[in-house]
Amino acid sequence: MRGTDTITLYNAIKGAHGDITAWHRVVIANVHLEPVKGAATAFTNRSEQRNSLVMIWAEAIANQGLQCVTKDVLSALEDYTGYFALCNGDYIVPGICDGMPSAGQSIKAFLQTYDVLQITAVERCLYGSPYLQHWEVTVAWAQA
Repeated sequence: MRGTDTITLYNAIKGAHGDITAWHRVVIANVHLEPVKGAATAFTNRSEQRNSLVMIWAEAIANQGLQCVTKDVLSALEDYTGYFALCNGDYIVPGICDGMPSAGQSIKAFLQTYDVLQITAVERCLYGSPYLQHWEVTVAWAQA
């Protein structure tokens, strides 16, 4: 299966002390982005209503020459080309985004400049037919 959307994924690469030493940006095509439309928030928890879903199919990833790895594996690589991680706390921008946060500095300006979503949950659905294997990534609007 394939979607018709494109996203830009930003992985924070952290050093031994937990500080961000670099950012890795990768564009992923053929995903499905299902944004939640506006909803009344006067009496309910806004963070729950902002959740959206991104479906990323393993077949589409392989066809783009990409490989999803764990955050630890990604951080240990010297060259991140062709690799990415899907982890809570990392960021997604719908479409192709050329902007890049600065390592070691506040991400606030980046969050204010682009429509940034933050990953809040990842479900690995890598079973059954290879055609149907995918990741379901829950995202919410990032707070500046």
